[in-house]
Amino acid sequence: MNSILEAFLSGAYAQGLARYHALPHPTAEDQRWAGACALNMDQAPLAKDLFLTARAAAPGAGVGLATAYRIGHEYTLAWTALEQVVPDALSPLDLALYWREVGALRYVEGHLPEATQALEQAWSAVLASPEGGPLRGTVAQTLAFMYGVRGLDRQAEGFLEHALAASPPARRVYVLAARALRRIYLGRHADAQADLEEAASLVAQLPAARAIVQYTAGLLSWSTGALDLAMEAHTQAIGSADLSGDRETEAYAHLALAAVHTARGTFADARQHLARAKVLGVNAHAQALWTLRAAALDVRQGQADLTVAERLSSLGQTFETGGRHREAAWAWLHAAEANVSAGQSDAAELALSRSVDARYALQAGAALVPELRALPGVQALLEHLPASHYASVLRTDLVQAQVRPMRIHLKTLGASALLVDGRPVHLDYIRGVEILAYLLRHPDRTAEQVITALFEQDPKLARNYFHQVRYDLERKIAGLSIAVMPKRRYRVACPGAHFTWDVQALEAALNQRSEAGLSQALDLYAGPFLPEAEGEWARGEREDMAWRLIKVGLELMEDWYDTQEYTKCVALAGRLLEVDPFDEAVNAFMVRAMNELGDHAARQQTIRRLTQRFEAEMGDLPPALLALQRKPGNLN
Repeated sequence: MNSILEAFLSGAYAQGLARYHALPHPTAEDQRWAGACALNMDQAPLAKDLFLTARAAAPGAGVGLATAYRIGHEYTLAWTALEQVVPDALSPLDLALYWREVGALRYVEGHLPEATQALEQAWSAVLASPEGGPLRGTVAQTLAFMYGVRGLDRQAEGFLEHALAASPPARRVYVLAARALRRIYLGRHADAQADLEEAASLVAQLPAARAIVQYTAGLLSWSTGALDLAMEAHTQAIGSADLSGDRETEAYAHLALAAVHTARGTFADARQHLARAKVLGVNAHAQALWTLRAAALDVRQGQADLTVAERLSSLGQTFETGGRHREAAWAWLHAAEANVSAGQSDAAELALSRSVDARYALQAGAALVPELRALPGVQALLEHLPASHYASVLRTDLVQAQVRPMRIHLKTLGASALLVDGRPVHLDYIRGVEILAYLLRHPDRTAEQVITALFEQDPKLARNYFHQVRYDLERKIAGLSIAVMPKRRYRVACPGAHFTWDVQALEAALNQRSEAGLSQALDLYAGPFLPEAEGEWARGEREDMAWRLIKVGLELMEDWYDTQEYTKCVALAGRLLEVDPFDEAVNAFMVRAMNELGDHAARQQTIRRLTQRFEAEMGDLPPALLALQRKPGNLN
């Protein structure tokens, strides 16, 4: 074997060049492989000269020349160089490199199926080459990349297994990061984490790969809903990419951060990262993703109209035509969100169905879940689609992506609080809980109806406050949102989470109209509904809730009184007086039941306590208690 080729195949590029320069009379084959070594050492001018000199006698040099032109973004020259190569004149090794280069150029042109076909031919050729063993890793990795670009992650993972088996240690970190990305999109997060941990342990040997490993770690955190960790990893990737000059990874990390900030409602930060990504503008794919993220930001900022929806739909079609099923699915999901926000429910359902088409092309829904989590309108729409609807599979994907459903509890009795997995969440807006409670009680209200019911201030200020509450909730709790429905109506949405509200639990217990149900309801009643809320709606709810508790209690006590269960009457009356100490009927029942028990001393003491309480608060006794006080002998 040619000694320079041997160095090239082993990755010892500097050694290969040194061997070339030491030759007194290098052959065309020497020049051809020295050019390959120079190209891998970023010495493109020397590589081109060597390929041009060797091309007449070494046909494979034309392939190397095409690669040098492509790396320099001189695509027309690259094709011209390849067209001068006769494939039948190539060795199996050079034929593998030839087809690999055809695949790379087809990819640049956006012809992904043709690129994949060419790379499959490269794989066949490298397997047939006696010398091709060392190249199997790079060809397999390139083919895996192509399948991954098309969203065919299972096929990509299979070729990455070949790449790991054949790649030299210096390239292993890139292969591990690539396999981690495929596994993220397949929803196999634990396997992806294992790959990233191994890659991180090797990255010190190849610092240029650090940014890619960090970027992929950020995508893993984004996929699992850990937005803070995603932001940290992508920020680190930007710094590492800047140091190594990896503008492509830097651009994608900025786009990823724009998506995270949009999901969290920190729109100014999202806009900043979009601006940086646009300046970098590394390739057509990154530019298309920029269009997607910019339009998604407009939708979340309430700037969605039919123009934005059409732009996203057009982008989905473009990705679809180009064979990028994953990005097509994302674009159609965001088009659905834009249409929901614009009140176009039919168009939203159509866009959802297009996203499902892409999802089935992907053979898995995991790649769509992170996007779905950040789209409250789509989530709410999915909640109300029948199980038979084509798009309902997206709802299933969301639910299955929850390793353990997030437990969200809204507390409104005795105090206001929002708890996630038992821990209180601090909301920046003090009326956030009240707005949630109102929409739970009155779903599908317009913003104007919410404002009229809850606010007395300037409608414009109230509208702004309402939307700030929405963004605050979505920013603090990824699984909870006030989603906009068709016809610009709002409702609380929390798909995939286990949501509870103390009021709903209390009412479910009351509806049993039983002793056990009332006891449970009284246990849940920690105090008045939204005690700090001063509006008419909250006061009405407060009074109605107390009245319902007492009404069910009085019905039970009537039954118990008739069956002479006076002790139970006294005990229940005592609990009901914790709800409303001044309810006349409950107070009267307590005194009557005590008298029936024959405990006249306790009866007189109770009447004195009640008299003092009513006189202190009301000034005098209500008629029923006044009668009991004056006619103690007529209690039966």
